[in-house]
Amino acid sequence: MNIEADIIFKFHRARIAVLAEELISDMQSTSAGGLFEEIPSIKNLWDEASWIISNDCDDVALGAASATIEQFACANAHQLLAEELVLHCYFLSDDTDENGNPYADANLVARSVAEHAMDCAKLRDFGEFSVEDDDYFDEEE
Repeated sequence: MNIEADIIFKFHRARIAVLAEELISDMQSTSAGGLFEEIPSIKNLWDEASWIISNDCDDVALGAASATIEQFACANAHQLLAEELVLHCYFLSDDTDENGNPYADANLVARSVAEHAMDCAKLRDFGEFSVEDDDYFDEEE
């Protein structure tokens, strides 16, 4: 890879990470859906989705969490300029138009952002979200 391509690739990777951070911030500003009302520490949609992704929940819950992250990523990616989309798609796909230029595919960029966000979710430390110490479960016994 030449120096220009290397610089552009580093920008692409950094920008995908920033877009994922924006997605996470958007999800943190959205109230949780209530799936885990018994865990008082889960206060927003990001907490809820990342809990599901990190804790081997059933396929339905995992699908819902992934779909939610993908929807936020899609909303953010569709706001990008076509020129930025083309830059990202240069690294994400081999598909090109008749002139050899990458397509400006917001959905492809959204998938990359969502994957990065899901990787962040997997890395979260949920020690502070533990249900073992929660009085809620003691009351039911």
